[in-house]
Amino acid sequence: MKQTLRIALLISVAFGWTINSLGQTTLTYTFNDETETKDWSQFQLGKKKTGWKLETGGIEDTKRIINYAPTGDADKDSLIDWYVSPELDLSMGGTLDSISYNYFTYFGTFFKEQSVTISLLVGDQDPDKASEIIDLADLSKNYTASSTEWSDTSNISLPTKSEACYLGFKFIAVDGWSSISFDNLQITLNKTLSAPVLQTPNLNLYPNPNSGQISILGVLPGQAIDLTIYSLMGEKIDSYVMDGSGSIQLDLTSGMYLYKLVSNQGKAVQSGKLQIVSE
Repeated sequence: MKQTLRIALLISVAFGWTINSLGQTTLTYTFNDETETKDWSQFQLGKKKTGWKLETGGIEDTKRIINYAPTGDADKDSLIDWYVSPELDLSMGGTLDSISYNYFTYFGTFFKEQSVTISLLVGDQDPDKASEIIDLADLSKNYTASSTEWSDTSNISLPTKSEACYLGFKFIAVDGWSSISFDNLQITLNKTLSAPVLQTPNLNLYPNPNSGQISILGVLPGQAIDLTIYSLMGEKIDSYVMDGSGSIQLDLTSGMYLYKLVSNQGKAVQSGKLQIVSE
């Protein structure tokens, strides 16, 4: 039986997906809720498996992604944990614009067996299956004795690759009493993930909130409107045909989405973000 859905259009969201005037796509992850991380994957390849978690304590007291080194086990490489992004289209290259991190070690102690790296995985999201792993930044010696001291790395060029690519955080640790946190990631892809759209402020989906039906607000009466739903990475999920004055039931699970409305003349008239929330 279908869950009753409430649909709310968002003016701003934690995760941003924008098209700029240079024909590029900018992806922004603030790691503040699970809707941002649902398409990220963990690969725990070592003896110990602590895992990556969303926790409070990020920049401006919001959440962050964090992984803690294991305790009670001094075996070398006891923890080898990867946290890997959804697929990136680097067919025209890109840039890791910025990423904030806190590599916390108790008492400021550094163990040479430990390492923190940011890498690009080529061909597969699984590090063991990737055709190539390119290290972008080695943060291993950028540790601090303060769990609230954040550093940044920025303007890292991402190579042009015809294969699917993924950004990965790798944490190798022993009984080091340490943790690594990441926050506020921004990536620019030198390619648009969909065609630019002409914004028409009077055209919108409504009401907000919604308990199951969604409608087009107040324009293009009598014309058919194509409504297309995309994932946050620009992958097409579903499409619907709506009358300009009608409404439709969306068959979507809870989560964050992108939408685009296009008139029956083929002119893109509005796009935006929407969230599906189960009651």
